[in-house]
Amino acid sequence: RAIAFSPDGQYVVSAGDDGLIKHTPIGEGLPPREKTVDDVTRARWVIFSPDGTVMATAGDDGMVKLWQNADPDRDPVRLRGHGSIVRTLAFSPDGRRLASGGDDRSIYLWAMGIHALQEMACARVARDFSQDEWDALFISEPYQPLCSKEVAE
Repeated sequence: RAIAFSPDGQYVVSAGDDGLIKHTPIGEGLPPREKTVDDVTRARWVIFSPDGTVMATAGDDGMVKLWQNADPDRDPVRLRGHGSIVRTLAFSPDGRRLASGGDDRSIYLWAMGIHALQEMACARVARDFSQDEWDALFISEPYQPLCSKEVAE
């Protein structure tokens, strides 16, 4: 159904009708093993962010899923909005936006920066994250309370 190379040419990712997303290192010096992620639904599209850190998939479940290229076994961030199958994805050249289009005849523009993702997460939980939650969501970012100000207002 879908296949993409990472921008640095180190990985190839494919998605098939079996619901599996195969993340295969092909670069020199990378371990010769393939990681298979069970996505449950059929992905119709896979694309990498311009810097190669994020892999986005979309498909029959109407969601866009953001995977960390460095750790594709980790659960993806799920972006909900489409009412039906998502048919296409495109990152802006600077990687700060992701566009998705679907059978529901809508186009969504998603903000991709770390701060935008943190704001979206705060909006969903309406509280500060624990250290463990923060580490799971924002791996390389130092812990900071983000939501307290929004909750107090």
